[in-house]
Amino acid sequence: MITQSDYYRVNVSEPRRGNVFPVRYITPLRIEAHLGGYRFTLTQDFSVTFCFDERTNRIIDPREWETLDYREVTLTARQGFDTDLISSPRALWSFIPPIGKGIHGSVIHDLLYRFDIKIGDYYLTQLDADLLFLYCLRLTGAGRIKRNLMYWALRFAGYHAWKTNRH
Repeated sequence: MITQSDYYRVNVSEPRRGNVFPVRYITPLRIEAHLGGYRFTLTQDFSVTFCFDERTNRIIDPREWETLDYREVTLTARQGFDTDLISSPRALWSFIPPIGKGIHGSVIHDLLYRFDIKIGDYYLTQLDADLLFLYCLRLTGAGRIKRNLMYWALRFAGYHAWKTNRH
């Protein structure tokens, strides 16, 4: 099943049974910066693949190395998609810069915050977006304290962005 718009594409595999795999980046992240602001545009499609459990309607934590029934989901942010990367306050830039280990996850996170993305009959939620960002941070090697701080900041402060930026 494939759904897409000008800004994203979702490809969901047929149900599979086996060991889940960690979040994977399928394509490199290529962006260009816009002068005078904190806006960046993808210069090519950027894709991430993750496992989704339709029984519980959740993105599977990559640390769960058990045998499950799951669907492999590839989410692609299309060339031309605008993002602000990591939206951290300037006062925190020494610890959480807008460009760093979290930028891959931040592009996908921005996509999920902006659009109602559906897998089967289930729309991904704010929690799904935040968890996928956390899993991407783990994949890129962000330290545990930093990634947990970033995750909980999203959980605490992201609600307003979730409600106001939806298309």
